[in-house]
Amino acid sequence: MQEFYQEIDVAADAFHVSVEDAKSKTLNNGTITVYYAAEVTFKDNGISVEEARTAWNAYSVDHPLYYWLSKQVTANDQFITLCVDEDYITAEARQELNASIYAFVKEYVEALDGAGEAYEIAKIFHDSIVADAEYAYVPGTETPSDEDWAHNVIGVTLKNEGVCESYAKTFQLLLNYCDVECIFVTGTANGGAHAWNMVKLDNGEWYWYDLTWDDGTRSNKYFCVTEMSDHTVATPGGTGVNYVYVLPEIAEIPYK
Repeated sequence: MQEFYQEIDVAADAFHVSVEDAKSKTLNNGTITVYYAAEVTFKDNGISVEEARTAWNAYSVDHPLYYWLSKQVTANDQFITLCVDEDYITAEARQELNASIYAFVKEYVEALDGAGEAYEIAKIFHDSIVADAEYAYVPGTETPSDEDWAHNVIGVTLKNEGVCESYAKTFQLLLNYCDVECIFVTGTANGGAHAWNMVKLDNGEWYWYDLTWDDGTRSNKYFCVTEMSDHTVATPGGTGVNYVYVLPEIAEIPYK
């Protein structure tokens, strides 16, 4: 599947900087229209359609920069379709958003002011996001926003608000840019669906980070910790769109 994963990367990278709008096609006897970046063939890779979906799922989790990549994916026995959320189908819209995201990353990286250790980098990014962002709700309610932007990096980077996915994906985006390994983690917290992060520090160990909950409490309670008893990681395994990474072992001893 690794070869097909790389082929998805080539197609996604090309679309991200493309000056062309997303393509469209109809499904289900013309009753459904989907917009897409590319159709990526897997039939020559010796993998099944379910394995192709698994590769797509892993890729989407690994690449927070590609905010336009829909959670919807279609496939047949030859290729999968990289679907695009409707808000991002025009090249003009993506170019404007890309420029804003790059400016955000530049600003945050400049604020590192020479910080070199992964712990220090993560702390600066954590504190900046917690200070700058707010949780996104449906206006006038306490219901988390269901807008696409609230669930991708657009929320925190451009609108200064988002739900847990936006917090975690933005943190992942910044750390990965600085060559600090960061994983987007899904599961539940206090019984509700949730997303947070794992970060690998310079000692080679992995630690938990939950910026959403730290923002809610204005604290560092969920910064670089080895245990979060109120969080439950999604069960590893599955295939296709239900695939969940097997995560690295978390550190046993608190950092420093």
